[in-house]
Amino acid sequence: MEKKIYTHRVWDATTQNTGVEAIDKHHVKFVEIINQLVDILNGAESEDNTLDVIHKLLYYAESYFIEEELYFRSIKYANLSSHQKSHRGFLDSVLNFQQNYKNNPEPVRIEMMKFLDRWYKEHILGDDLKAVPH
Repeated sequence: MEKKIYTHRVWDATTQNTGVEAIDKHHVKFVEIINQLVDILNGAESEDNTLDVIHKLLYYAESYFIEEELYFRSIKYANLSSHQKSHRGFLDSVLNFQQNYKNNPEPVRIEMMKFLDRWYKEHILGDDLKAVPH
């Protein structure tokens, strides 16, 4: 069976920045974490680093979500509660990957890549960009 080749994500500040420095800084960090998983899946980095990716995601999410939610509260963002629910869903998913990783590392890495790619496209490039006033 031929192995799928994954591609790095590239952050384009001119089209993807929200204009809120703290949020944009976290988005760039998220792309770096995705790219580390890409390297693992492509064999450019040790598979042993997968747990490192999971831990980075949990740390990233904790600090990023707090900062973003405080910002959205300050601008009285109307959809804050659904945005917070989405953030909790992200954390639940990453914790689930962490729990299942030991028994099924390869499928978990692939599912995590799909999940992170969807989050990147739908939440970061979708929900977050729409939520910040331009």
